[in-house]
Amino acid sequence: MENKLILSLFIIATPILQIIGPMYLIEVDRIDHEGIATGLAFLFTCVLWVVTVFIASLIVGKFAFKKWRYGLAANIPLFGAALVMLSSMADSGAFS
Repeated sequence: MENKLILSLFIIATPILQIIGPMYLIEVDRIDHEGIATGLAFLFTCVLWVVTVFIASLIVGKFAFKKWRYGLAANIPLFGAALVMLSSMADSGAFS
């Protein structure tokens, strides 16, 4: 049961983090959509965010998941990072 819950949370959280991440990294309210360099920077930050989330989930899953008994506790650092990003996005006015 616990493995299905972890898999479900991972399947739900990964696309959400992939959407939030690039928007946070490139600061959507400041981006200029004209020009090739801006598009390449956007693609680079998207790839960088996806790779970072993937590596972070592997590291957390490898070390923290074996130490802690519950799978949800292993994802607390990722949830904390997402909350910090959302709060900084809210402070910068990205949601308004």
